[in-house]
Amino acid sequence: MSGKNRFLRFGAAAAAAALLFTMSATGCGASAGGDETFESLTLQREEVHVSVPGMKQTLRIAYLSDLHVLYADESVDPERRAEVEGRVQSFANGRQVSSADQWPLWVAWLNREKPDYVLFGGDMVDYASGANVSALQEGLDALQVPYMYLRADHDTEPFYLLQGQGVAPAGTDSGNGVFVQEYDAVILVGWDNATSQLSEAGYAAIEEACGRGKPVVLVTHVPIEPQEDTSLADASRAAFGNRSLLWGFGDNYYYPEGATRDLLRLIYAEDTPIVEVLSGHLHFTWDGAINARVHEHVFGPAFQGCAGIVTIGP
Repeated sequence: MSGKNRFLRFGAAAAAAALLFTMSATGCGASAGGDETFESLTLQREEVHVSVPGMKQTLRIAYLSDLHVLYADESVDPERRAEVEGRVQSFANGRQVSSADQWPLWVAWLNREKPDYVLFGGDMVDYASGANVSALQEGLDALQVPYMYLRADHDTEPFYLLQGQGVAPAGTDSGNGVFVQEYDAVILVGWDNATSQLSEAGYAAIEEACGRGKPVVLVTHVPIEPQEDTSLADASRAAFGNRSLLWGFGDNYYYPEGATRDLLRLIYAEDTPIVEVLSGHLHFTWDGAINARVHEHVFGPAFQGCAGIVTIGP
């Protein structure tokens, strides 16, 4: 798709977003009512509340991950074109709207909702081609609310491409692998590229944020293994060929080393300031406790219409 056509598509979505839109149902799996502008998204709203006593105002934060925007253009390896075209179908929603066609509508929806902040939790593109990242960047440029963009492997790797060089959206490299957004009574900490081990500099940034005396909400693409509840690991194994795609010290696909090990110990600590973990990656929804002190919500994928609304307040 040409840049001009993508621009026209974003312009049409923005104009259509002027129509009134309301949602009433909650939980991924329950469709959200509204006008025809967003019906093609098959919107399913997941609501999470993080209780922070003493907050004077409630923050309202939107969360999206796992949209897997992709264009099967000429940059794709011809030997893998059929596979990529199959992935285009795999990441279409129940109305057969492709992830690429959904993206401008998601941007229009976010602009209509006007949250205080947006968290993009990774795998917003399926592979880091110029066409995929360019389309993603146009949406980010059209977004009218501040955001944190956390990458995962699909955002950075050149999977399926003829030439092996990937690209990434502008402004998505924190330098140390961590983004921090501080508010009066709470801190959002984003672990960038959480399909890889955390760097020592990244852990130092998280440790410093956790020492500021405020509750911390940690955002990571890959979920954290609960200490006692095995239901999340069991669900992952059922969905992914007996693989537990979690970070944890058990029998998981992602085993922590070095700074990542230190981060998990911080999450599990009895005196941890981390009160909530927000994640994605698994393409299904899960909600539960990492331990008695830390709650976790795993969001369903945006390509299936799942969108998070996280409120943080008293």
